Amino acid sequence: MFNLLYDTRNAVYYPTTGEKINLSLTSYPAWFGNAAAANSISLEYDKYIPTRANNDVIAARFLGKFGLGNIAFEQQVTLGGRDIRGYSEGKYRGDGLMDVQGEYRFNFNKRMGLVGFAGLATIYGSDTPSFNWKLYPGAGAGYRYNPFKTSKFNVGVDGALGKGDYGIYFRIGEAF
Repeated sequence: MFNLLYDTRNAVYYPTTGEKINLSLTSYPAWFGNAAAANSISLEYDKYIPTRANNDVIAARFLGKFGLGNIAFEQQVTLGGRDIRGYSEGKYRGDGLMDVQGEYRFNFNKRMGLVGFAGLATIYGSDTPSFNWKLYPGAGAGYRYNPFKTSKFNVGVDGALGKGDYGIYFRIGEAF
């Protein structure tokens, strides 16, 4: 695995400004015991913009995961969970995925807040051809609570709807 990271965020667990770019290459060579040689490339770009006198945050993400070669079932990417909320993890899978997401993180005070989010994804290289290159939207809302007085680190619950699917997520930290 090879990883490159560029990070200007002002915090790891609750960034309010800055950006993060993460590029990783993972190789599955045949000489390492894999049935077929394959590689995967992942590119994440996250951007954080403070709003409302630095009380709230607009967060945006682009994610691309690209499989190269003969991708095994276990190496395929899945839609749902962290990538696009509102889909059961593993229902839609393929050799690659691209998604874009946005969130508005509204804080009532220093310890409580709400988040509204929406995203759109597509997959390719699926064993189910009707899944390929379709658009999969997801949107929802969530509640956040910061149990710590001295640092910003949220726990929360999100509810999301996808196309014909839904998800409820309990989380420690933010989605991205």
